[in-house]
Amino acid sequence: SGEVSERKWLIYSPTTGYVYCFACKLFSNYQKNRFANAGFQDWKHANRALSMHENSECNHCAMVSLTTCMDTEECIDKCLVTQYSAEKQYWRDVLHCVLNVHFLAEHGLAFCGENETFGSLLAQHINEHRNMGRGPASYLSFTICEEFIALLGEKVFKHIVKELKEAKYFSVLVDSTPDISNLDQLTCVVRYVLPNGPVEHFLTFLDFEKHSGQDIAKSLLKFFEKIGVNIADCQGQSYNNASNLSGKYEGMQAWIRERSENAVYIPCCAHSLNLLTCFTAISFFSFVQKPWHPLNDGKYCWLKRMKNCVVKNLSETCWSVHADAVTALQKGYDQIKVALDHLCDDSQKPDTRIEAQGLSKTMEKLEISIIHTILDRFHKTSAKLQDPKTDLNTAVVLLESLHAFINSLRSQFSHFEERGKNHKSCVDYYRNELHRRQKDDGESEEIQLLPHESFRIKTYLVIMDKLSSALAQRLDAYKEACSRFGFLSKLTSMSGGEIHDAAKKLLQYYSTDVEDCVIEELVHFSEFARKSSGDGSEIQMYRLLVQNGLQDTFPNIHTILRMYFCLMIFNCSGERPFSKMALIKNRLRSTMQQERLNMLTLISIEHEILHTIDFSDLNGFAERKAQKQP
Repeated sequence: SGEVSERKWLIYSPTTGYVYCFACKLFSNYQKNRFANAGFQDWKHANRALSMHENSECNHCAMVSLTTCMDTEECIDKCLVTQYSAEKQYWRDVLHCVLNVHFLAEHGLAFCGENETFGSLLAQHINEHRNMGRGPASYLSFTICEEFIALLGEKVFKHIVKELKEAKYFSVLVDSTPDISNLDQLTCVVRYVLPNGPVEHFLTFLDFEKHSGQDIAKSLLKFFEKIGVNIADCQGQSYNNASNLSGKYEGMQAWIRERSENAVYIPCCAHSLNLLTCFTAISFFSFVQKPWHPLNDGKYCWLKRMKNCVVKNLSETCWSVHADAVTALQKGYDQIKVALDHLCDDSQKPDTRIEAQGLSKTMEKLEISIIHTILDRFHKTSAKLQDPKTDLNTAVVLLESLHAFINSLRSQFSHFEERGKNHKSCVDYYRNELHRRQKDDGESEEIQLLPHESFRIKTYLVIMDKLSSALAQRLDAYKEACSRFGFLSKLTSMSGGEIHDAAKKLLQYYSTDVEDCVIEELVHFSEFARKSSGDGSEIQMYRLLVQNGLQDTFPNIHTILRMYFCLMIFNCSGERPFSKMALIKNRLRSTMQQERLNMLTLISIEHEILHTIDFSDLNGFAERKAQKQP
């Protein structure tokens, strides 16, 4: 039948250069059996001799005797094998107990129990390993604990690297921040595509000596070379706006593009929105922050019992907190105003009374009712952009729609003005101080604007124009990537000529990854996707390929979709390892070694992968301990 069958009874001796029959060597008494006594070396007639011996009666009897001996466990190493199996199972049970500790520690649960009696495994461990005679009792040693952490981290790391190599195309994200010991930690996150969609995973903290783009790029390239990942398959890179990373000529993105021409740089969408709102209405956010201090003072906790009298603190980095703070101020506007009026009583300290009076008067102005709508749209758009499942075209459409929304607000000033007047306490605008005439002002009369016109021209329209201009500038950064893959979002509605033009443009960039027949494939697939049930989105087309097993029918489209979905559109995944790092490497563990920090951070962040690992694979660890190996 052409099948290959292994002859387990046949063994070779490197010392003599002969082959023997293992079963006959042990159980055969037939003196003329060369495979049992002198050995066989006639390679010219090996096939015939092996076939004759395999079908001989003496070989059959010897194999039956060997099988019977193995089944009855009467081998000469029976006691040794039994002891080894028991030791291996013991260490497996110990590791499962350690896994319970890992589960409690990961979820922050208390280490509670019903009584103080030892379990059977712990009792056995204490009886056998308690260092009889002198010295402290031996429980879970530091060495075993560190080896176990390294083993779990290595399992998770190898799992991610294996998926990355199978996916082939990926994007990389790099970001840095100092830890508690003032050492700069450079996080490395990769995004690639699995059959069920795109995923993002943390890999490690990279070592680097200098902060230049070249040195950081060398550190990243060295790491990828070490784990066997081809940097030429990198399709995208995303960093923050630091010049050493995002610099077009000397930044890290320039050095990476020398090794991978298609590693298009995509700035973080969510980070760009944060930068947009940082410089608009700063004085407004300073006002939002001020009520938090007096209303959260322990001496005035009775104010918190008032319905909707809730104020929230701001964060320097998280703009979702800004949106929550403004929303809380908008909902509890009247109640917060009443609470501040209570603090204006004569029974309070002068400082508290003066501060409350100033805040109360500020809340009577119409200006504070405008920012809520703007910030709410930015907040919800940013939250959607931080979803790892969001693709590039969706992100660009969200930003374009937000840009159109900001432009539409220029003509809606009267709407915000009327809505602000619905609050009983909002009565007027700020009145600008009169400008004192100087000698060089000329003889013409100064134009005096009404308060609402002054606010509309000098504040409202300025904010709208700056937001619109900044959004347009950031949208330009995504044009390169959209020029390549933008047609995918409307593939099902395009004509054959439009698909032909888009495919030819795509071939200019990916001629080594995509074949020329991609044009015909796209036309064929567009008709197939149009007749299939679905919304025609990029992720729906990818699932249509994978779930129906059409990768071989449309191989080039499968490649294009994988390259498209692996593009990184935000670096929020690069910020999350820093939060875990702050918890793991705190002031009490500031001397933690780098390798241990990498493993603990990897285990904590990628705990979902850790839970999918089959712990029967821990046999290697149990075998080493059973054999007394380090």
